[in-house]
Amino acid sequence: MKYILKIVLVLLLIINFTELKSEDFFAKNNFLLGENDSLPKDIPPILFHKIKEMSPGYFFLTTSPDTAYGNEFANYNLIIDKDGKISAYNKIGNNLDAFSYNLMQNVNGLLSYTEIKGDKATLFITDTALTKKDSIITQKTVWNTPFFKILANGHYLMVKHEQEYIDLSDKISNSDPNTLVVYSDIYELDSKKNIVFYWRALDYLNIEDSYNSINYKYSPPQFNFNRITGVEQDATGNLLVSHANLSEISKINKQTGDLMWRLGGKNNQFTFIDENEENSPVYFSYQNDITRLANGNITMFDNGFQHKEQVSRAVEYNLDEANKVCKLVWEYKSKPGIFSKYNGSVQKQANGNTVIGWGNASLKGDLAMTEVDRDNNVLLEVNLPYGYSSPKITKSSWSFSSPVAKASAEILRGNTYNFNKGNQITCTKMLIKELVEIFYPMIFVNKYNFAPVNPEFEDTIPPIVFPTRLVVTLRGLISVDVEARFNTSCLGITEQPQNWRVYSRKTPGSGVFQQVKTVYDEKTGELVINTSDFGEFIFGLPQQPVKPKHTLLIAPQNQANVNQSKPVELRWSPHGYFSDCRVQVAEDFNFKKIILDTAGLKSIKFNFNKIESGKSYYWRVKSNNSGISGDWSEIREFTSKNDFIDLTVPDGGQRWLKDSLRKIIRWDWNVDDKVRIELLKDGMVFSVIADSAFCPNGAYGWVIPDYVPYDSSYKIRVTGINTKLETESQNVFAIVDPLTSVVNDEPDGNVSLGQNAPNPFSNDTRIEFSIPSRGRVLLTVCNILGEKIATLIDNELSAGEYKADWNSDGFPSGQYYYKLDYNGKVLTRKMTIIK
Repeated sequence: MKYILKIVLVLLLIINFTELKSEDFFAKNNFLLGENDSLPKDIPPILFHKIKEMSPGYFFLTTSPDTAYGNEFANYNLIIDKDGKISAYNKIGNNLDAFSYNLMQNVNGLLSYTEIKGDKATLFITDTALTKKDSIITQKTVWNTPFFKILANGHYLMVKHEQEYIDLSDKISNSDPNTLVVYSDIYELDSKKNIVFYWRALDYLNIEDSYNSINYKYSPPQFNFNRITGVEQDATGNLLVSHANLSEISKINKQTGDLMWRLGGKNNQFTFIDENEENSPVYFSYQNDITRLANGNITMFDNGFQHKEQVSRAVEYNLDEANKVCKLVWEYKSKPGIFSKYNGSVQKQANGNTVIGWGNASLKGDLAMTEVDRDNNVLLEVNLPYGYSSPKITKSSWSFSSPVAKASAEILRGNTYNFNKGNQITCTKMLIKELVEIFYPMIFVNKYNFAPVNPEFEDTIPPIVFPTRLVVTLRGLISVDVEARFNTSCLGITEQPQNWRVYSRKTPGSGVFQQVKTVYDEKTGELVINTSDFGEFIFGLPQQPVKPKHTLLIAPQNQANVNQSKPVELRWSPHGYFSDCRVQVAEDFNFKKIILDTAGLKSIKFNFNKIESGKSYYWRVKSNNSGISGDWSEIREFTSKNDFIDLTVPDGGQRWLKDSLRKIIRWDWNVDDKVRIELLKDGMVFSVIADSAFCPNGAYGWVIPDYVPYDSSYKIRVTGINTKLETESQNVFAIVDPLTSVVNDEPDGNVSLGQNAPNPFSNDTRIEFSIPSRGRVLLTVCNILGEKIATLIDNELSAGEYKADWNSDGFPSGQYYYKLDYNGKVLTRKMTIIK
């Protein structure tokens, strides 16, 4: 009886301490192919040209069509083995009704992709059989698909492409005041999908940083600003961000949101060495897919859009961040060269191979993917059907339920065991301090190169988690106390190893991770713990909450007149990491009469409904970070009014040149409506400037037509199409000849801009001007289209007379303008080059 009881006890212990397996994701279902299963006929044929043996793993890709080249096949997510056999798939749609982007395996083993359906983009998370498990966000698509990845600590990192009508007329010469600006913002969501980090591009980057130009084919015009094509969290939690349209990689401090450095583009802070000088100064251009390697190097797909020879390539750089030096250590170009205008990916494999996805190059028959070894020998080339592409192609193990290393030991008290056997390296040693055994006591250590699924933490801010986990199970033991040592170098933890900690939970795959008291042994480079609890172990870099920076208010603008019949949407931008926000609205500037005080908001906007007619309100916001409160933002005011419209420019006295530059007509209003804009002469309608114009910013850019005569008796009238609201210039303004007139939108007799001399000229000319007091001066030269071609002065100057010389070498004969902007007052003259 005693013997039977002992056997039963052993069996119970085996059951209790055997590793809990992950869900068997390879159970056969509609998406996984068995030995005798056939493929649907509408799957695009994938041509594999295998040249040499490759690294193990499966390829993850999508098939996206382009209607310009036909759409014979359907759109699929595909998982393909290294021999070209499709192992799993799911159909997304036909033609352009639905298709997907960026199928990939995340650090926790789950898959994700973006599905485009109509004008919506949805981010899906699936198991390894491509069965949908969750969706993160749905948004209206804008030109490019969102970026998304799951972080090792269970948070979600994503890019959302925002769109906003912005008046660019004071930033880009001759631009439209209602330009639709598309820009990329970064979000981090916690496991409950609350926003905990928000990085708004317009808060940190200047519009002028972009190499893109405004697209006037659309009405209103459109401007694709920064276009983020990759985000990588480094080992310390900061972010590396690829801004394709800036040809720039920037590093962002995630605690504060501040830019730490900028690599490439117009604001480059690094010295490039061993690069291709023919690409200088834009060494990489419109790049995609930034990745940080374990050795600290970065890889990216350089699309090469701005290079003299438009050839795309995969590159690897070594970064000396302290001395701001960027060294090219590896590159690969296909022979013959391939150019991909959009998309592309680069992924280093553990054995030194590199998988390169060629983005949209395959639309016209070029390669879709290449795998090369460390010496750039081609191992594999893959083609998609003409008219199809995969924005990214990656390679990984697919299964994450199987360990990459397993080791075990039969143990005795007082002995130390190294759980590294041959090629089974778990990076673990254990000293057995005490044990209570039944018989044949054993410890099993399994190592997985994936982060945990469903991690939860006691910490308010979860740690940065290294994407490796260990599962330790026991056999033949009632209890055991050990000193466990984990080698950081073996694990791959190279950044600040002394600051990392061990976390554990008893049940792999579920439960809360608790931080285990950890000591770093500097001599051996090991993280040391003492424990009698076993199960799942991970390694994390604890994050301490810091005081949030002040919050930036976005909308409504200060002293805005809002419509009293509609809720007011308050929007703001927390800078850096935050847990929640507090919004206050008051009836007075000193906030003595607070009518709204909402704390604990896990959002970056709020609808204010308590609006009374004709009343002014004041509002402010502050962010909190796990109990640490930030400072209040600035205070803004808005006033509720009935429907109204009020013309502000031109309101009388202006002298507008009849040239190719836009003159900005402006009005204040609080309604959503299209407008009719009329030019009045001597009180009568002379012409209709615009009919049913969409002007969300209350402004219209007007190029004065040739048929409008020079005169000083003009007014502008603006009328709402649906509301019938009407407004008119209070006084007359003039339209004048640019050859003989000096224009000052806000006349000031003490500011002067002289005619250049000589004029006309062939090479050199001099421009003289004077200002009455110290102020900011911008003196620029524009071509006939109003595009800035030279900046002569951009500085703060004292009162006095000044001269500026300009050499016209490189510019053809024709008419040009030079413009003096002094403290917002603008004077313009025309000059002529004759060669």
